[in-house]
Amino acid sequence: KLLFSKEYFMGWIYVPILILASVFSNFSAYLASFFRTIKSTKTLFKSTVIGAILNILFNVLLIVVFGPIGAAYATVISFFVVFLIRYFSLKKVIKLNCFTTKSIFVLILITIQSILMSLNVSIKYIVSSIIIASIICVFVKEIKQVILSIAQKSNL
Repeated sequence: KLLFSKEYFMGWIYVPILILASVFSNFSAYLASFFRTIKSTKTLFKSTVIGAILNILFNVLLIVVFGPIGAAYATVISFFVVFLIRYFSLKKVIKLNCFTTKSIFVLILITIQSILMSLNVSIKYIVSSIIIASIICVFVKEIKQVILSIAQKSNL
């Protein structure tokens, strides 16, 4: 609020949803590397085209219904569909262990948090705090390992 004009500051509403879109975009890009390795770029092309078409269609529909935030929702949906297409196509070819029950659960929590933060509801900060605490609890073992590793490397 202090650094930017009011109009620019209001853009923060789109950020949680666009971060979620970025997460699915990165998942899709990660899976794309496997397709390139096995020289199956047709699936990459098909999933990209489907994602682009869905993005255009959902932009038209969701902007009319929700306004500018509809574009962000359209982007999340289209990247999520691209991710699903690539994931299930790749799963037919190789065994994937990269998406565990724990990571899917946390992804669901982050999705809920992103949607909630983009809405104008009074409980979003309370629910967001609960979600953050839940994620920490889910990954407490991994967090401890990272802290111990850092402590050992810095001789603490």
